[in-house]
Amino acid sequence: MNDSITRPATSPVNAKNGPARVTRDCLDPWNYLEISAGGHIRPCCNFSPLGKLDDLGEQVGAIRDNDKFRALRESLLSGDLQSPCQHCHIRKMVPVRAFKRRLEKAASRRDVADSLAPLQVAEFRIDINEKCNLRCDYCAVSSPDYRGVEMDDGLFTRIEKIVGDIGPRATVHVNGHGETTYHPNWMAMCRAIIDAGHRPQIITNLAKNYTGEEIDLLAKFSSIQVSLDSDDDALMKKIRKSVRATHVFETIQRIRDAAARHNIRPVPRMSFSVGIYDPSIWTLESFVHRIIACGVRDVTFWNLVEMQHQTLVKPLRNLDMADRTRARSILSAVRRKLENADVNYIFAGDFDAMVEQLSGATQLRSTFRRIYRALGRRALSFR
Repeated sequence: MNDSITRPATSPVNAKNGPARVTRDCLDPWNYLEISAGGHIRPCCNFSPLGKLDDLGEQVGAIRDNDKFRALRESLLSGDLQSPCQHCHIRKMVPVRAFKRRLEKAASRRDVADSLAPLQVAEFRIDINEKCNLRCDYCAVSSPDYRGVEMDDGLFTRIEKIVGDIGPRATVHVNGHGETTYHPNWMAMCRAIIDAGHRPQIITNLAKNYTGEEIDLLAKFSSIQVSLDSDDDALMKKIRKSVRATHVFETIQRIRDAAARHNIRPVPRMSFSVGIYDPSIWTLESFVHRIIACGVRDVTFWNLVEMQHQTLVKPLRNLDMADRTRARSILSAVRRKLENADVNYIFAGDFDAMVEQLSGATQLRSTFRRIYRALGRRALSFR
């Protein structure tokens, strides 16, 4: 990934004051930490590694305060955004002055005077596994040149100390490009995190046939986001291979039952991450109905990113006019259904552009309002 600094970002010109400098509304380089299965340290989920835990023994605190991290923070404070920040599809653009005020407020709570220094870690993502039990047609993991790795025990031992150092208030995510629960030692690793005082969060496909012991462990998590695009078993088997929607919903209930049986409170908060593409769009209404009936309170929708290896899926923007009309009707019905059920939902990625193409500017503005309301209430970090 090219991390070179590009042109300063500006908002529309103000006739009196000229163009206002803008930046990404993102504190991740200050208070977020991600360590990959190979030990690489990233400032966010979209950025290239800026350091690595290795045998040289460099401490994570020193890495978070190295020249690369400080340069990234400086670029956000100035609006001279580096390339990944320019193209970020997660954080919105805000005036630089407003962002500086937000940072100052966060830093003042920690008594940090240096604006380029790292803050206390608020979110820690541990990519335990970059291998997956599925082979989804649309996923980068299915591309011929993808090489996923599993975190080894030695690296996790070093990470255990970091988990202990960040304190119990930090949110710990056990995610990765692969499936966490497909790692041979995932239970031991997650137990260590729980023993350190955290109830971790996870994004998982829940496609495995879990043992009772595995279900009991998942019941101790604070949040479980399920990656599933349809409740049509045949469709999911075709596109994502070894997954059955019926089995996923049964597993969700098993986790809830285990939490109740062991008197775990609160029970894990369940949510869904749903890809919308052709052909999943045509089953979306029935799927959302089932999600609501399951008692899920949060849903993230994401738009398909095209890759060369894909053969079974295509983005909605590639639909012909008649199918676009059908898709628009389905999206409108789904929004009404979720709002009537008081389910929080967001559209991630470049989904906004697709909605604009399908639904027009008026509906897009309505969607943005709904997104920002949902983002303000969400309990899960949807990355």
